[in-house]
Amino acid sequence: MLATDYFLDWLNGIKPSIQTDTYETYKICFEKHIIPYFAEKHVELEAIHPLDIKNFVTAMFDHGRSDGKGGLGKASVRKLLALVKQAFNEAECLELVERSPARSVRLPKTETLSKDIVFLSADEAKTMLHAFEDNIYRIPVVLALRFGLRRSEVLGLKWSAVDFERGTIEICHTVVKNLTTECKDSTKTESSRRKFTMTEDIRDMLLKHKAEVEQAAKDNPAYTRSAYICTDKNGVLLRPDSLTRGFQRVLHKNGLQHMRFHDLRHSTASILYDSGMQPKEVQEYLGHSDIETTLNIYTHLGRGRKSIVSERMAALVRI
Repeated sequence: MLATDYFLDWLNGIKPSIQTDTYETYKICFEKHIIPYFAEKHVELEAIHPLDIKNFVTAMFDHGRSDGKGGLGKASVRKLLALVKQAFNEAECLELVERSPARSVRLPKTETLSKDIVFLSADEAKTMLHAFEDNIYRIPVVLALRFGLRRSEVLGLKWSAVDFERGTIEICHTVVKNLTTECKDSTKTESSRRKFTMTEDIRDMLLKHKAEVEQAAKDNPAYTRSAYICTDKNGVLLRPDSLTRGFQRVLHKNGLQHMRFHDLRHSTASILYDSGMQPKEVQEYLGHSDIETTLNIYTHLGRGRKSIVSERMAALVRI
């Protein structure tokens, strides 16, 4: 029996015993990575050696992305190896192989993702948020962390995207920095366009900010009434580089760990992962166009609707 035929049989066999979301995740892993690799080798199941499994792991690290843009992260490769081990464990139980060739294979001791990436825990996120009390960076930092927004998305938030009556906030504009700061009536991809449920603390924070903006405009004729939410003390839209520098300046001033603004988005995913979520929902929450991107960094996310995710984030990271 070819290894690829066995993998398909094994996948179909476990389908009734696992949740649909889990099965779909497994199916993606096999169809995008495991089966194509072993199909190219055209190898019989019983002929697979531990070295073949090690070579598979190496290949995934080196050029495992199905879009051809390089290798997979350690979390994704770990998941793929775990699935291969499960499949071979059953093959051993069924006496299709004498001993699982994957049993003794371990991941190499490499850095997980990049050593520069920072993942905050829920407690660390709460501590960090305290440093941003009463400054112009608080709102973009809170929104980026709570909803896992890209810098371009948080700066692109307009008041028109906030529906206080329905309690929603929509991601539909971006602000990016090329040669100049550019405002776009679009998102990075179609899947990046998404709508979140506002929890009470977020709603109160934005209502308070809106009232302050309106009062500032009355008190100061020079104050700019911007359509955008994230502005400086004069009402001018924050530039991407200004937000990054200001964010890191506050971290340094308060003796907090250095991190990129984008690490807030990574931290959102990490916190959701710790709370028991699964990949498909994190993909939707973060606006990833390809679940492989989600799996490459976070691996698991649970089921539930977006409003439930918002409530969980509110409970985990209070402002």
